[in-house]
Formats: sequence, structure tokens, C-alpha cells
Amino acid sequence: GVRRELIAAVEWAALRLLKASRSPSFSAPPWKVPSDHAVDGGGGGGGGGQGGGGQRLADKLVDLLRRRGSRHLLRLKRTLAMLDSIHDLLVSGRHASPRELFYTHVALFERQRRSDDVIKTLCGLLEVPRHHLRLAGTAKGLIRGHCRLLEPQSQ
Repeated sequence: GVRRELIAAVEWAALRLLKASRSPSFSAPPWKVPSDHAVDGGGGGGGGGQGGGGQRLADKLVDLLRRRGSRHLLRLKRTLAMLDSIHDLLVSGRHASPRELFYTHVALFERQRRSDDVIKTLCGLLEVPRHHLRLAGTAKGLIRGHCRLLEPQSQ
């Protein structure tokens, strides 16, 4: 389903970034996304194919890698950190809130608005809504997902 496609797209884009980083010249990414690794947005009826979510994500990561300057390097670090956390969520099947991911990488982001912007960018590149990335906003005090309360047995 969509989850497997997203995992494949994220892993594929990360591998392409690594391949590009080892290349002596970053002139243009020489690859195209294999059609079986493209994400079609989960809306059904239509085809990812060449230029799918994995391709756009890989292009964005390689573009950040090519650019010089500490600002672009920081954007790449933030994007990769968030991508790693989202990949972990997809693989494990658990949910998290965007705030939880912010606090996981608080030293990189400093403000939650910055981590929210990265999440929004990743959703756009992969053409999926936030909940497909296993991210759910919750109000304070509310729980999302499986919950089991265990009480000690009285004797």
C-alpha cells in the first residue's frame, strides 16, 4: 500500500543522495525513479511513474547538497533528520505528533515553526497528506492510536 511506497521512496531518495555526494561533480542527477518506487499520492487512479514523489524528494536533497553555504547545509541537515524520523515511523507503524518530532531534533530546529515547514515540504514533495507519514496533530491531553490501561489487581 501507500506505506510501503512511501518507505521505498524515502529509502530510494536517501540512496540517490548518498550516490550524488560521492560523485566528483554535482552537475545534474543522472537518474530517474524506477516506476515501482514512485509514490502516486495515495489518491488512487493515477500513476506516479517517472517524476514521482521519490524523484522530487531526491532532486530536492541533491539540490540542497549542491548548494554551498552554511544555510543550505543546515536545511539539508534538518530535512534529513526529519526524513529519518518519518522513515522510523513508517517502518515501525507507530504515530507521532509534529511536536514530538520537533523535540526529538530541538537543537536543529530551535522553533517548531521550522520543523513544521520541513514536514510541509516533505508532504508536498511526496504528494501525500501528513497522516500518511504517520503524523497526527493532537490537542493537549488527547491520545491518538492504541491505548491500553493496566490497573494493579487488588487482593
